[in-house]
Amino acid sequence: MKIEFFNFHLLKDFNIPEGKLKRVLLQLFDFQVHVNVIFLTEEEIHKLNTQFRNIDKSTDVLTFGPYDDIAEVYVCPSFIQRTGKNFEKELIRVLIHGILHVQGYDHEDYFDEKKVVEEMYLLQEKYLKRFYDILGK
Repeated sequence: MKIEFFNFHLLKDFNIPEGKLKRVLLQLFDFQVHVNVIFLTEEEIHKLNTQFRNIDKSTDVLTFGPYDDIAEVYVCPSFIQRTGKNFEKELIRVLIHGILHVQGYDHEDYFDEKKVVEEMYLLQEKYLKRFYDILGK
């Protein structure tokens, strides 16, 4: 399948061109569904988080799906920038996190949540390293 980006213009201070980002993610993951990555403002992601998760605050990433052959990953660049961490690396980490959710990884509804959280975050860091290996940085 494929991955598409929407509102890429919200990525200020991000040095990886859209096409290159897409190519690396397609090499990194075996997408079984069509994934739309939508970049949102804090106000927009706050509304989604309140509406769908009943959490009345902004967040860095929300993932919906997959439903049939499509999934959506919503990312808030300004939320990520406020963390004070390296913006590019954190944005990639958040994208990977959202894509792992699309692929069935979760950290909220498991009996042994601590083990699953650790597994998911270890896998996320493994993919982050592979992302930069493919990118050549």
